[in-house]
Amino acid sequence: MNKYYILLPIMALLLTSSCEKTEAVVTPEIIEEAKPAMLLDSISFVLNGKQYGFTSDDYIASGSGHGNQGVNLRLSDTAANWYHSAPDHRYWIGAPDSVQYYSVSNYSFGDRDITARFYFIKNNKISEMLESGGMYYPRKSALFYQERDYNYAVDFGRRGKQEGVALKMGVKGVGFGSTFSSKTMNQESKLTAESQLDSKFKILKVEEIKDTNFVWVEGTFDANLFNDNEEKTFRVTGGYFRIRALKYGNGFTYGFTF
Repeated sequence: MNKYYILLPIMALLLTSSCEKTEAVVTPEIIEEAKPAMLLDSISFVLNGKQYGFTSDDYIASGSGHGNQGVNLRLSDTAANWYHSAPDHRYWIGAPDSVQYYSVSNYSFGDRDITARFYFIKNNKISEMLESGGMYYPRKSALFYQERDYNYAVDFGRRGKQEGVALKMGVKGVGFGSTFSSKTMNQESKLTAESQLDSKFKILKVEEIKDTNFVWVEGTFDANLFNDNEEKTFRVTGGYFRIRALKYGNGFTYGFTF
């Protein structure tokens, strides 16, 4: 129908008297305002000389989550905050005035050929946190992600002495690995800060998404990843990530449990 409405004024002009002065008809040019390209979550890295790169258009699954753990766990004869059972009827307990908060972003590409989890970890005083349903969250006034270098928390999930970041990745045909130990609390780990001495993780940019509580977190990374026996499975270099996350951590959102 639109086609006919456009042609009718032209026909009317042709039927006017030839003695009338003909004036040029100028059709105004319609210029559409350029729309900014939509940003997508994006991850890329090099492994064994091969470049891997993905955006959220390639994802089979993605999600976010959060959690709490104890800080500076030590052995005790009595149970207390954040306790874990230890041999001889003893317990691993956390510092009574502290809590570790972590935010995680999870991605799975292709037919689960590549999986990647990014953990952002911070130790906090309980008095500085918000409590809801037995969970502790960063206050919304605090920007959880910072533009700086981060250390790998190699004891993540264990003694809670370190904060920073952690990675867990799987590559089909290569294996699975993480930057932190998967040994139990009662097993000693040989992973130390020196295990990531040649690695780096840096947040380059934290950009707020207009009219939302979300930010784009953009950065680079290199990392050594270890299997359950703490043997180096593989190393990724030249890593890049752009992650959409709540500016104060992924609390108060639906997410996976890790």
